[in-house]
Amino acid sequence: SGFQSEVQVTATRGVEEPRTGLPQGTSVVSRSQIDARRFQLLPQALSAEPGILVQQTTSAQASPTIRGFTGSANVYLLDGVRFNLSSWRGGPSQYMAWVNAAAVDRLEVVRGPASVQYGSDALGGTVNVVTSQPTFALGGMRYGGDVTAAFGSAGSSTGGGANLLVQGRNAAFRFGLSGRTVGDLRAGKGLDSHAAVTRFFDISSNVNGSKMPSTGYEQTGGYLNGQIRAGEKGTVNIRYMHERQTGASRYDRIDGGAGLYRSGFDPQELDFALVRYERRASLGFDSISGTFSINRQADGTSEQTRPTTVIDRQRAVNQAYGYQLDAQRRIGMRQQFSVGTELYDER
Repeated sequence: SGFQSEVQVTATRGVEEPRTGLPQGTSVVSRSQIDARRFQLLPQALSAEPGILVQQTTSAQASPTIRGFTGSANVYLLDGVRFNLSSWRGGPSQYMAWVNAAAVDRLEVVRGPASVQYGSDALGGTVNVVTSQPTFALGGMRYGGDVTAAFGSAGSSTGGGANLLVQGRNAAFRFGLSGRTVGDLRAGKGLDSHAAVTRFFDISSNVNGSKMPSTGYEQTGGYLNGQIRAGEKGTVNIRYMHERQTGASRYDRIDGGAGLYRSGFDPQELDFALVRYERRASLGFDSISGTFSINRQADGTSEQTRPTTVIDRQRAVNQAYGYQLDAQRRIGMRQQFSVGTELYDER
């Protein structure tokens, strides 16, 4: 077979480059690697990459730590659009776990600072989730798809998804639906080090059974990726993703842990959409693009100190409207000129 080189587009914004020529430490997790690795949440697919530790406070949440930085000290992108919100805290954040892995083509990671390109919080690194973009058909209409199913014995988990691909000469779309149910996990030898009776009284967690209570959750969602021709030089790209997660709990803060009887996150929802217009060889540039995006993240919390007290419930909804303009021009064989601006209006 011919020589192949992995391409990285996140290291230099909007430019495809072979990884062998980049000065930064980078990683690319391809679609085949995503399929081969064992994970339930998308950030877990990064756990095999150098310089990255995936931290989990609950079974339904995961936060990458890149060179010692996590939460709002790393920048997360969806197809180059900022996924971070200003409300994110400095500690581990659960939001990347909401992204539907079925819609992803690859994960690109740039380790180290990238504040000039992506903002002052790109300290530890940048993670760009590149979704699958359907291609145009050369002939008539083409159809395809796949169905997946999964089962896990540790948490009696079940899940599955269906994807449909429709390709034409001037438009192509990819749709997908997925869902999974994860039951309470069985700890190794039935022993749970997070159990309050073990942490505070050195009593075996077996007194509460062999499973870790409040570690189950449910997640459902769907996505749409599309590409439409706009004349000879232009294309319009469409992305939409909706995910909903229920039943997630801080299982280290129940039954007396941290002085609480129960502590949960319910519900958690993501709605992310973008429309991007790209045009080649215009206005003196090799390529020009404009993007409008909507990033809505909603999460709720609930806490109860004793079984007889009132449950304290809170809900936060954050929404960001994003506007991006980018243009690139090649200058000679070794130079690239890029110019652009972006604005995010958060509510």
